[in-house]
Amino acid sequence: MKTWKKILLAIMFIVVVLPYLLPSENARTIAEKPFDNSEFVTVDDVSLHVRIWSNPEARGNILLIHGLGGSTFSFRNNAEALSQAGYNVVAVDLPAFGYSDRKRNINHSQDNRARLLWLMIDEIEKKNGFVGNWILTGHSMGASTTIAMANQRADKVSVLGFIDGAVSGDQRNNFLFKIPPVQQWMKVILKNFVVNQKNVTNFLASAYNRMPSEEEISGYFEPYTISGTFGAWVDFLASARNLNIDELTDKDIPILVLWGENDEWVSVDTVDIITSTASNTFVYIFEGEGHCPNETSPYFNDKIIELLNQIP
Repeated sequence: MKTWKKILLAIMFIVVVLPYLLPSENARTIAEKPFDNSEFVTVDDVSLHVRIWSNPEARGNILLIHGLGGSTFSFRNNAEALSQAGYNVVAVDLPAFGYSDRKRNINHSQDNRARLLWLMIDEIEKKNGFVGNWILTGHSMGASTTIAMANQRADKVSVLGFIDGAVSGDQRNNFLFKIPPVQQWMKVILKNFVVNQKNVTNFLASAYNRMPSEEEISGYFEPYTISGTFGAWVDFLASARNLNIDELTDKDIPILVLWGENDEWVSVDTVDIITSTASNTFVYIFEGEGHCPNETSPYFNDKIIELLNQIP
């Protein structure tokens, strides 16, 4: 065999075959009850992990949606306070994250996420007797999910909440992540080189604008070790599409805009884009905070409740 053919076959083996021979997933399964108030709601054959804080005298309902790499853990400092302020509070893990479904080939576009979350809310309302409209609050990527939800069922939405929301910017091309060998290589790279405690620590330090605690590192890292995570993330990369603020159908809906002054992930300049596009915004900038003021600022709960109380 000629040398160039041998080289070509070797390259093909490395690109097409080798990634399937290397470790690419973890073996940990999803716990039956990750938290004391954990529940699982299955909609359209997708299992969603939710946590619910009910208030028998609730004046409204709040849905909390995490950002990229987050989970219901991201709202550990907020949910109870919001419930005590007079709301039924639901926090959800989006598919591929937290303790929600890891099955392959889920469509992770914001439109499909919104559809699944509305079906989930329908089930939660029936089971728990929740009535009334919803305050949809999303952190980072989750803010884009709230836009998609508002576009689908505006009559069920009273307020949107953007916490350092990723609601502006160009859409990336997902083409490469749809090619099977590329997908498999991504799984290998994620498992063996990217997702480890050191990198998660650095990721959180950048987002928090301070060093994370051991509890915070563990709270983020543990769901990453669940079997099927990396395949689900590859599907996320292949199908995810954010919605920007200019794609919000009802520009008059009240929007809470809460931001960390020193956010290096989603610039505070995005606030100007939001306020120039939407007509009914309530803004608070957290001095000295980074990308996750809901986790790091001791004043976050007071400020979001204060803003909610300003809305007629």
